[in-house]
Amino acid sequence: MDKTLYVRTDIGTGDPIILLHGMFADGSQWQEIARLLSADFRVIVVDLLGHGLSPRPKNATYSDKEHVQALRSTLESLKATKDITVVGYSMGGAVALAYCSTY
Repeated sequence: MDKTLYVRTDIGTGDPIILLHGMFADGSQWQEIARLLSADFRVIVVDLLGHGLSPRPKNATYSDKEHVQALRSTLESLKATKDITVVGYSMGGAVALAYCSTY
């Protein structure tokens, strides 16, 4: 399974803030918020697994665990795993909670 998510936005400097979208959406919904936050943070917006331009693996169950693994792999590739804030709504909120409880 391809474990790297599509990175829609990676702008700004400072501690990373990760913005996760809800069900039936993609990261484009965060565009204006990302621009505003980029004055103080490194803002990273991804399309979650199976959404937007991210991979849609054939055998995926789209469990919280799979989303967390894909998000972690992506953040590691961006060198953005320390001092992060993860924000999400709807499904993205569930992924944010699962990610933070794991890491």
